[in-house]
Amino acid sequence: MDRRHGCPSGLRRGGVGRALLARLERWAVELGFGRVWVVTERGPAVGFYESCGWVVDRAATVEAGAAGRGTVLVKAVR
Repeated sequence: MDRRHGCPSGLRRGGVGRALLARLERWAVELGFGRVWVVTERGPAVGFYESCGWVVDRAATVEAGAAGRGTVLVKAVR
């Protein structure tokens, strides 16, 4: 499990991550944002975000602790 966010392996695929992302997206809309971003150091997480409609922002780079560069994903919200 990631030290900041994540889900223990025994609880994966139960819909919790998708529900949290959906709430984040609704909250962003309520606050007037048009896009939201996440950064992950974990390769498997990229596929999860992509399956939820997020897109890797190839132009963005970010330092992500000891792991080196993180992957930035973005999603337009309405």
